[in-house]
Amino acid sequence: MLERRRIDVAGVGTSYVDTGSGCPIVLLHGCDIGWGSTGLMVWQRNIAALAEHHRVIAVDRLGHGYTDNPLTPEQYRLSATSAHLVAFLERLNVREATVVGQSRGAFVAAHLPLLAPGLVRRLVLTNTSAFATGSADARLDTTAPVFQGLAETAEADFHWYSADTSYLTPEWIGEATEILRQPKTLQGRATFEEQRGAYFAELAELRDEILRWYPVSSLETLLIWGAADPSTELSLGVDLRAALGPGTDLYVMGGAGHLCFAERPVLYNRLLTHFAAG
Repeated sequence: MLERRRIDVAGVGTSYVDTGSGCPIVLLHGCDIGWGSTGLMVWQRNIAALAEHHRVIAVDRLGHGYTDNPLTPEQYRLSATSAHLVAFLERLNVREATVVGQSRGAFVAAHLPLLAPGLVRRLVLTNTSAFATGSADARLDTTAPVFQGLAETAEADFHWYSADTSYLTPEWIGEATEILRQPKTLQGRATFEEQRGAYFAELAELRDEILRWYPVSSLETLLIWGAADPSTELSLGVDLRAALGPGTDLYVMGGAGHLCFAERPVLYNRLLTHFAAG
């Protein structure tokens, strides 16, 4: 079990792990609020190994895991998520970090350097569809019949988007189910659904802003992609690499799906440690 801490960030109780020492690595999980939003627990097979050489910070993003929900319906936006993370990392005196984001967390990770120059030294993005052209809202709808993001479907959801399911122990499923059964998780899902249209409209605007900024930046970026992910196929990684420009490398991880870092942690940790060391 991870040793969690809690801090108030502008009125939002924020749950996180902070361990190890050295150049910081920040881990950002995926999902939207209330939709399978188990939070930082998904990094449990990575944190200890990475902390042997780095300060490792994993956080439940705004409205996810054990972090409080947004204070107002209007804060059910990725801009609010990014602002919360910037304030959180400032409280922890984090600078020049290697920021790692997976799925929706990858989108947030890519947004951070636009908001806080000097916060992000290197960027790692893993299995995300958030930069795909077209409607992200419509794309979520196409996965909804398979991925439900509920406590009752947690085990089936993890099995669906994982190629190697050996990490899915009873303890993993039990922790995920406990998080998803929280009243605040269910309330967050209901409010997210009410705000869905505005959420995805803003996502499209932010995506365009990030993709305009990125090719002219000098930010070193690594894409690590689980090749057997049914929700974010490899072609999305190839397209994202082209969109981000010549400073971006792509590593394709065979035999792994959406949570490739949990499915093949030794390889993922080695790639990340090497990249963070520069």
